[in-house]
Amino acid sequence: MGLDRSAATGRLDRSEARLPYLPGLDGLRALAVVGVLLYHADLGVWGGFLGVESFFVLSGFLITALLLAEWRGRGRIDLVAFWARRARRLLPALLLVLAGTLALHAALLPGETDGLRGDVLATLGYVMNWHLVAGQQSYFDPVVRPSLLQHLWSLAVEEQFYLLWPPLFLAGVRYLRRHGLLVAALVAAATSLALMIGLFVPGADPSRVYYGTDTRAAGLLIGAALAIGWSPGQAIVGRRGGTLLDVAGLLALGGLLAAYSWLHEANPLLYRGGFALIALATAAVIAAATHPGARLVPGLLGWRPLRWIGLRSYGIYLWHWPIFMVTRPYQDVPLDGLPLLALRLALVIGLAALSYRLVELPIRHGALGRLWRALWAGRDTPTPNPGGPIVRRPALPTLSMVLLFTAACSVPPEAQRQPATPLALPTLAGPPTATAAASAITPASTAVSRATAPAVVPPEPTATTSAANDPTAIASSPAAAALEQFDPALAAKLQRILDQTVADGFIPGASLAVSIPGQKPWAGASGVRDRRSKEPIEPGTLVRIASISKVFTAVVVLQLAEEGAIDLDAPMSTWLPDLLPNGNKIAVRDLLQHTSGLYDYLEDRSFVNQAYRSPERTFTPRELVEYAAKFPPSFRPGAKGAWDYSSTNYVILGMIVEQATGHTLAQEMRRRIFDPLELAQTFFAPDEAIEGAQARGYSNGVDQTKVAMSFAFATANIVSTPRDVQRFAQALFSGELLEPATLETMLTFVGGKGQYKMPALEYGLGVMRNRLPVGPDAGGQERPAAASTVLGHIGGFGGFRSAVWFAPESGISVALGVDQAATDPNILATRVFDAILTHQGR
Repeated sequence: MGLDRSAATGRLDRSEARLPYLPGLDGLRALAVVGVLLYHADLGVWGGFLGVESFFVLSGFLITALLLAEWRGRGRIDLVAFWARRARRLLPALLLVLAGTLALHAALLPGETDGLRGDVLATLGYVMNWHLVAGQQSYFDPVVRPSLLQHLWSLAVEEQFYLLWPPLFLAGVRYLRRHGLLVAALVAAATSLALMIGLFVPGADPSRVYYGTDTRAAGLLIGAALAIGWSPGQAIVGRRGGTLLDVAGLLALGGLLAAYSWLHEANPLLYRGGFALIALATAAVIAAATHPGARLVPGLLGWRPLRWIGLRSYGIYLWHWPIFMVTRPYQDVPLDGLPLLALRLALVIGLAALSYRLVELPIRHGALGRLWRALWAGRDTPTPNPGGPIVRRPALPTLSMVLLFTAACSVPPEAQRQPATPLALPTLAGPPTATAAASAITPASTAVSRATAPAVVPPEPTATTSAANDPTAIASSPAAAALEQFDPALAAKLQRILDQTVADGFIPGASLAVSIPGQKPWAGASGVRDRRSKEPIEPGTLVRIASISKVFTAVVVLQLAEEGAIDLDAPMSTWLPDLLPNGNKIAVRDLLQHTSGLYDYLEDRSFVNQAYRSPERTFTPRELVEYAAKFPPSFRPGAKGAWDYSSTNYVILGMIVEQATGHTLAQEMRRRIFDPLELAQTFFAPDEAIEGAQARGYSNGVDQTKVAMSFAFATANIVSTPRDVQRFAQALFSGELLEPATLETMLTFVGGKGQYKMPALEYGLGVMRNRLPVGPDAGGQERPAAASTVLGHIGGFGGFRSAVWFAPESGISVALGVDQAATDPNILATRVFDAILTHQGR
């Protein structure tokens, strides 16, 4: 990060062109790395991640300045020597951090090796950013512990720049001359910015845009353009010009510090030119810090403590992420606040200082060359046996690389694990389709009366999202006819799938419930509900169903709409007039379908940690919404084509239910859903006392059971069993809970963008529609889309992942829960559906 410090300090190889010492750049580097540290420490420095953009500009500037100095001094550029110098500067500290990270994994996270081999190899190949993109690993997911090497995505971007830019620079300076090269660099930066703007989708997880070399090259190229048009240390403008530049630099520095403090990662403006503005402000600070006529900026940034941090910023950046990720408050260590910060900083700065003194500086001063000569000094010395072969000693760096590569390859692959599906679900595009008005019924209507409603049987799904064409052929109610016993052969197959799911111990326990028309429901489980006690998980063991809770909340809201108590198209301010400043523009339908644009408080790492820090604390729904309201919306409510999954929407819906009924949401759910459906093992936490054995929830190896469940009010707070959830889904989609017109309204979808391995994902009013990636039929033919098109929801909270899916074409319903947050529940759901379809000969 801002890697070539030595280029600005004068500590250069004799073979390398020199630049004057520029102390102000060390100070700027220090501010950038401190911003990153405070951001990752969750201390409310919302824009600290922007320090990475400043590092990009610094790297582009210094590398290009070095290339220019070599070109001017020698009339040529030795590319091989250039790349060798970069490797010598960067690799030793990186290899040390990789070795330390592997040691941390072995000592502290022995059960969390998922993906570690791929991460190490991607780091050594400097393609970590594209590895994260390919694996769909979100930079913004607060649910699970990210890779201890995730932060090296930025190092990969810089190294790719170091590989590609020098030959392009050489060609440009030869054929385009300096001014032509400057124009080319600016055009390339503008192209990168245009790509970022074009690829950014409001409401979608911006990780692809955030990681991409193509979208983040603008900062590097702006730094390069500055170096081409600016000669460090040379008075290009007069004394007065230096004073004006000093003032401009101070203003830019103030702007950077303000952006580091408050510009949040989810702000859409950031991806529509905000990163470019940060890059330009950084360039202005660099210009002021390197101009001989400027005084204030060089003086401020040249402060000795800042320079000390700046010189060690590479090591600080390398070490901080793995240290921070194994010291998460109240999940890894019983600390928080200043004590935790002191522990983290002591470890990070101590390791970085040792790395700088014992590894980076010695190698920079020729230690490798001296070691190489010492190792090879006796290369012609015969072995003790006269006449024997000459013994050649391998070079230590080469041996280190071989050992590290071997260690990476020795990490066992995890064939059945995939990146976790975060709470922020794939963005759905397209405006909500018009729906029929809900049919009003009397409050006396119950689940029993709704059970007599005729099933909706539309044709197979087509490309349209119209509700009239949804695949909602509904199976008969289980009570309508005598049911046969569940097929024992199929039950054995499903049990084997459960056993295989927990075989390696990564997922402690899994439970499953299945319903097939004409057969009695089946439930099974495998593994343990508690890693310490080794108590087995059973079909009746309670699990957190996470965001499946949203479907329950949506049903209550839609029932109230049927009764005339809630108007889906009325603004939320009708019931909560003082909750949000734009509440009069957000309709209830926007909340149900996630078209409000509201920030998702469950995506905020800093805020989510509070639920684990204080498990006994009661968070009020208003508190949750007011926190989310601090951040700008992703888009205007109801904007055409806009969609953004946000748990904040369902917290508000729960509040509306309570305002509309005068009862708590817990009371309404029990009266309307739990009791009529006889869901004896379903509880609204924490309002209701939970009766029965509960599984403990884990995120990789961390027990996340102790979490404030009030934090997930109305959005992810229900505790139940897959058997009860499956019964709920069957009742919902067979018309027991909603009138046909209301169910049709609920199943009005907006189209999905195919993110998070759900290419067919769409969202209705509290219900997802998806197509599970089942395999071919017994004859090797691809199954029809209708066979694997499902309605339901997935979720993840408090150490659990859950899924419930109902297949309208066959009437099959599946509900499952696993007590491991770092997995995708659709992996198990897909295997189960595939096994059932294969068994049925479909």
